[in-house]
Amino acid sequence: MAEPSAVAFGRYLRSLRERRGLSLNRVSELTRGSPETLDKGTLSRLERGQQVPSLFKLGPLSRIYDVRPGALIERMELDREVERLGLETGGKSYDELHRLGGAALVAGDRKWEAYACFRDALPLAGEEKRVAAWSNLATAIRSLGRNELALLELEELEASGGLSPAQLALVHERKSNCHRCLGDMKRAEEYADSAAAEALSAGDSRTLAFAYNARANAALDQERWEIASDFLRRALAAYRESEQEEGQLLPSPSFQAQTLLMLADCSIHLGNVAHARRLALAAKRMGREHDLPLALAYSELLLGRIDEREGDLERALQRWTRAAAVAARAENRRLGFTALLEIFRQARKAGDTARARASRRRLERLAPWVPKHVPALREFERLIGQDGARSARATVDGGIHEQVQKTAGARAPAGPRATSGSLGRERRRPGGLAESWPR
Repeated sequence: MAEPSAVAFGRYLRSLRERRGLSLNRVSELTRGSPETLDKGTLSRLERGQQVPSLFKLGPLSRIYDVRPGALIERMELDREVERLGLETGGKSYDELHRLGGAALVAGDRKWEAYACFRDALPLAGEEKRVAAWSNLATAIRSLGRNELALLELEELEASGGLSPAQLALVHERKSNCHRCLGDMKRAEEYADSAAAEALSAGDSRTLAFAYNARANAALDQERWEIASDFLRRALAAYRESEQEEGQLLPSPSFQAQTLLMLADCSIHLGNVAHARRLALAAKRMGREHDLPLALAYSELLLGRIDEREGDLERALQRWTRAAAVAARAENRRLGFTALLEIFRQARKAGDTARARASRRRLERLAPWVPKHVPALREFERLIGQDGARSARATVDGGIHEQVQKTAGARAPAGPRATSGSLGRERRRPGGLAESWPR
């Protein structure tokens, strides 16, 4: 079994303290004057996993270690979930954990297993494997949506020094994606550009492909389709060049499928639907060939949008339903939200009140888990805002109409004006694919 959550989290607290060169006595002294003073004994028990920390105890520790409070909470949540799932990592070597974690991360729907393996592999890594182990852990953390914690780990890794230009490029690429998911697009673009320059300098084409992909993601989340399309083409070209190289990153069919799907999404928004279908079908074939369930789900999502544009609404609905089901099994809330949004939007447009109401309830349950910068969330807020405004307008208009009828002495009861006709005419701004793909 994996370590108990209290032991794993305590070991993490100890690593934060040791990285800063602080003793238990010094940390205890620094907590004086805080609402929650921690003596040396309490700190020692926390680090050995003999005492579970409260949120009040995490406050002074986050200040002393200069760590975002949210990052510590995210780490504690992850370790508790690993314990709840009962994942098996005990008694395995670094190489075994590294291999198992990599396979789980590539599969896409085994992210918790990847986190558990990489978490327990890091203390076993020798100096020559430290950077790879630490970077893999940050990647697994980010794939689970804990971007504050992932960013902290990447910052700690960079500050530890000793990184080669290629390793620094990889860290900056990962930091770009963290900042993007936290809504800081400017820093996301800056880190992606730095990663690309460093990868070019190091002659690492595969890392360069990932850097271009990160830059494209930032453009996608801002709906800059032409810019995103340009960087995605560069990413695919760099990845093809990397097939002849022995870089720091292993070949990744999931990266290729993801990039094809993102390019297909751009093609849809740029009006080249035929090209988008070819790209989505190519990604779907790759998903089947390499057993990539999320690639298959995203393919269905995009092909559904294409089917809708071509008038096959029933087939589109079937594709979105399949995508939502895969997302639920993989616990990928962003993908599930995006697929359900398509169902909700189409139901509103068709006047299917029951389906619209049911999908809206599911969307409202998922919405708190979707980052604010995600286009699909903004689209959902826009649609329900329209519904609210329409409902309020109908109520006001109905009240005015009723007052006029009373004044005129009319006997027939008045009702709100019909508004269903507007549902078929509204235009949408669909969210981009990249908001949901775990990278």
